[in-house]
Amino acid sequence: AFAATAATTTISTPAPTASNYATPETISLPAIRIKGAGLRTGALAGAVGSYFALSSNKLESSDSGVQFHTEKRAVLSNVQTMDLEGNRMSGTAFRRLLEPHSCLSHVRAINLKGNDLGPPGAIALAQACVIRPSKSLLYSNEPDKTRHLRSLRLGGNRIGDTGTTVLCEALCVCKQLETLDLASNDIGSKGGTAIGVLLGKSPRLTEVDLSRNCIRGGGAAALAFGLAKSKSLLWCDISFNSFNNQVRFSV
Repeated sequence: AFAATAATTTISTPAPTASNYATPETISLPAIRIKGAGLRTGALAGAVGSYFALSSNKLESSDSGVQFHTEKRAVLSNVQTMDLEGNRMSGTAFRRLLEPHSCLSHVRAINLKGNDLGPPGAIALAQACVIRPSKSLLYSNEPDKTRHLRSLRLGGNRIGDTGTTVLCEALCVCKQLETLDLASNDIGSKGGTAIGVLLGKSPRLTEVDLSRNCIRGGGAAALAFGLAKSKSLLWCDISFNSFNNQVRFSV
């Protein structure tokens, strides 16, 4: 099911269309949620794309009914939450989904748990979170340079060491990040090292889930160093990894 939630209104439809709205208004729906639908690539991308369009345009009435009215200059979508948990989405599908919406620096919460993004999907996400909007996408000549991401949940996506390394490099510039879930992602020593670096460079990161991975050796040691260096972290789940006794004691 498709659900878009605003501060005072909840709209739930199979797919957003102009006919769902009876009166002209400016759309301001900050969240998109498609959970556990198992939609095929085209349907999922279409639903997400339609929602981004809804939240970027105005509607106006005409003789033929309500229709889309695009502003003279395109603006960034005001979507602040993207929740696509449990859709069994592959990395290829996710890249296709992002093609029309390559910049996600304005999104504050992303939940992609329970998909199958793999390294390609993690790399595509990293690029989308870091890239800054171009001037042509904004009314102002000065684009917002802040990366607003606060919560990222990627549990169970098998992103591995490659995806984790690229993603962590990107997240180092997302200074608003508070919550990170990388549980069950086949992360090993190299990924653990990247996470350790991220912990030391994230001034607001308070909650991290690294459970059920394969972090060991040098990666575990780097993680322990990052945990010690962090001044903001309040909770970190490192259960079901491969730490030896010395590293476990350090952590």
